[in-house]
Amino acid sequence: MSIDWTKIKNFKKSEFGEHADKMSPQLISALEFLRDIVNRPIKINSAYRINDPGSTHGAGLAADIVISGLSLMDQFLIVEKTGLFTGIGLYPFWNQPGLHVDVRKLKRNELGKRWIRDKKEEYVALNSENLRKFGV
Repeated sequence: MSIDWTKIKNFKKSEFGEHADKMSPQLISALEFLRDIVNRPIKINSAYRINDPGSTHGAGLAADIVISGLSLMDQFLIVEKTGLFTGIGLYPFWNQPGLHVDVRKLKRNELGKRWIRDKKEEYVALNSENLRKFGV
């Protein structure tokens, strides 16, 4: 299924890079809904990655975003509350802290994936201890 970019009101195709047509329509729809809810600009830092096969980015199922004017915790809470994203990663050490969001398929009875990337670019569990540790 391809994306009809003429029906996307909140984003320009160019915001998703040169491979925008490889993005999942489900992801674009979820981002559209999120943009309507937050009523703030959402910057797409990264979307489809041609050099990242096997990942959610390489499958067109993920985007790295920053929701303007919101703390990282507020970004996370709003995205989590939508229930639209199966993977959510917090990135407190970007120049502008933001999120990885994806619409990966989960196995039956599998919970969504949640994580934080630390200063060493290692992935750690999203829990209260790590939230405090990284000042989120």
